[in-house]
Amino acid sequence: MGHVGGEEVPHLTERGSLTVEAALVIPFLLLVGIAVFEGVATMATQLQLVTATRDGARVAATTPDVTRAVDTVRAVLPDGIAQRARIQVDRPSTAGRPATVRVMVDIPLVTPFLSGLSVPLSWSSSMLVEP
Repeated sequence: MGHVGGEEVPHLTERGSLTVEAALVIPFLLLVGIAVFEGVATMATQLQLVTATRDGARVAATTPDVTRAVDTVRAVLPDGIAQRARIQVDRPSTAGRPATVRVMVDIPLVTPFLSGLSVPLSWSSSMLVEP
């Protein structure tokens, strides 16, 4: 830094460096914020899948009608997800064997300029068939 009239004056090479640094850092911070937002939204959907498959497995383990398990899973999931979800129920007729419910769904990203992208999510839960 140079001195002019007792005041420090930045050299010409330092002028505008804050603007350049901000121009580099702000887009990076924006991308990190979007990634965190999308990650939280995806994890919230994953937790809904966990709850739905557990409830569906509970119904499948206690009722021989697999359509009731599918209806239970669809009732627990939010409408937008329930319509797109692929639900698979495997229920053996023998008591003591596991009844398994698996839900698979492609979740579109929430951010408007990423709306064409989706994340595939799935979860399965099992419970032993009751007599």
